Amino acid sequence: LLMLFKLVKILVRDPSDIRKFSFIYNYIIFIVLITIALPVPSQTPNYAYNPNIGQTSYPNHNGPIIYIDESHLNLHTLKNRWKMTGKLLEKDGYRVYPFDNELTHESINECDIFIIVNATHEKNKARINPTYSAFRPEEISVIKTWVENGGSLMLIADHMPFAGAINNLANVFGFSFENGHAV
Repeated sequence: LLMLFKLVKILVRDPSDIRKFSFIYNYIIFIVLITIALPVPSQTPNYAYNPNIGQTSYPNHNGPIIYIDESHLNLHTLKNRWKMTGKLLEKDGYRVYPFDNELTHESINECDIFIIVNATHEKNKARINPTYSAFRPEEISVIKTWVENGGSLMLIADHMPFAGAINNLANVFGFSFENGHAV
């Protein structure tokens, strides 16, 4: 940006002085201008989103208790990418809480709906192959028993390693995730 201001100063003084500006400075300015002009893709939530709920499902905010899993290195949590989804659910009367506890029968006993979004294993933070299960066998057993007793589970997984990280959990319910990505 300093180079850009220097160029503007030279051009204001005498437009013919552009020759004094070296090739490297012109190149730097070109890169800066191109960078500023390019759209930057982003996977950030729209924090200004304010959903309009006509008639809420649970007007007194006494709806089912929803836990959003945050205990398995989840990419999407109520603090970041799922913040607005949580806001939408709360406006509709659900009671939404982050779940960052150890997964036991007692810890999810009060929960009606358990949502797991893009869970991953510690070993897959730095590399995606091989993909490890985000859930220990005892955690899978807890979730399976909880669902059999009436709990509702929502599993969401994007591309690898997220799909592979929850595949063992999906398998106990009779389906699987394909651990891959599109190129």
